[in-house]
Amino acid sequence: MDSTRTKPTYSKAAATEANQLIAHWSRHDWREVLTAPNLCVIQALTLDGATASGAGETREDALACCLGETAEIVALATLRNAGQAAIAGAYSGVAAHSTNQKALRLAIFEAHERTAVWAWWLGQLAAQKVTADWLHKQGITQWLKRARRGSMLRRHTDVWLLDYPGPVTVAVGRSQGTVAQDPILGFGADSEPAQAVRKALRETLLMEINLGEVLASRSGYSVQETRLIEEKIANYAERCPTLLGEDSLIEPRDSQTAVDQVTKEGLMLQDITPAGQLRRVWRCHLPNSQNYGSGGENSPFM
Repeated sequence: MDSTRTKPTYSKAAATEANQLIAHWSRHDWREVLTAPNLCVIQALTLDGATASGAGETREDALACCLGETAEIVALATLRNAGQAAIAGAYSGVAAHSTNQKALRLAIFEAHERTAVWAWWLGQLAAQKVTADWLHKQGITQWLKRARRGSMLRRHTDVWLLDYPGPVTVAVGRSQGTVAQDPILGFGADSEPAQAVRKALRETLLMEINLGEVLASRSGYSVQETRLIEEKIANYAERCPTLLGEDSLIEPRDSQTAVDQVTKEGLMLQDITPAGQLRRVWRCHLPNSQNYGSGGENSPFM
């Protein structure tokens, strides 16, 4: 990682909030993604052995994401320690932010994202490929090129929108090698299509860290266990040609729904912020849910 990059700067209040969460880390590292060397990525190991990650155009953005994941990890651990079951499954979302309103909205987005992605993975929702022209008009193509500039490994990246009803747009990003090998997926949801696409592609780039570990293991430069990652990539390679078609194209329209108007009706919402924690954490559960699990070979999530 380029040590000359600007270090994050915060107000006193924001620094206090950040330091409170950093106190839960046992270590952290700034990582470089081989396929996107200009993306800033930080990974932290919590005192309980969980991993929090963050990615962004700047170190400040990446750190903010990592701190958000840390806040979620701490909140869920607090629930478990108190004997309360944390929401798990296909229709649930947990998210953190400095303000209640934004944390709540992000939790709603994540719940819709997981619902839609699982339905798509099970063949219940179709996906439409976003046109190259639209991505260029939104500046997303240029952003992706900047992130990948300087990489020796060429990756082809596309994005699809799921045919998911309602005010939340859910996107699936896929990158793969020049001969369609080693696909990696990322997902994102937002009330604005461009934001959903950016989130999905940023997660795709972040997930490519796993590809770097696999390539190092294949070449004999690492003894790290990568069997589960290899199985996930193989599962993507088998299922994505059917699930991500090339024929149905879409040029997304701007959302007509204001961010604050994303409906909360019928949702199970709960503030799960631990006592004394400054960063707020909310969880959202969609009704009539079916628990498909959240990991393993049969999950769409890496």
